Amino acid sequence: MLDANLLLRPASAGNLTGNETGSAIDFGAGDVKPMNYLLRAPAINNPSDTLVVNIQDSDDGSTGWHTFCTLPPVTGTAPAFKTRSVRSAKRYRRFVATVTGGSPNFGAVELGCDPSGQFWGV
Repeated sequence: MLDANLLLRPASAGNLTGNETGSAIDFGAGDVKPMNYLLRAPAINNPSDTLVVNIQDSDDGSTGWHTFCTLPPVTGTAPAFKTRSVRSAKRYRRFVATVTGGSPNFGAVELGCDPSGQFWGV
């Protein structure tokens, strides 16, 4: 289960239909061990649409953003679940979503972190 305090993009943010940069989320400190970042894209309208999500980190939450994780791209027409296990030494995280295609709509995309560091399955 995703930790509600570590959601980079909650499903309640609505449908993801264009490029989006999330707000800084305070993780309290750098990671002691790798964490699993999990992306759920419940709907994909067009097989030519693509969603690429980078996760960035920063020491202060406002400057020096650095991409430390790129999730596998979301393409096709079926709901997608993507995950990547990675570690950050910095306190703040955010996401940068880049979408391409004719009229992309990936549904109410949710992006968060499983702090247990263990893959919990699809």
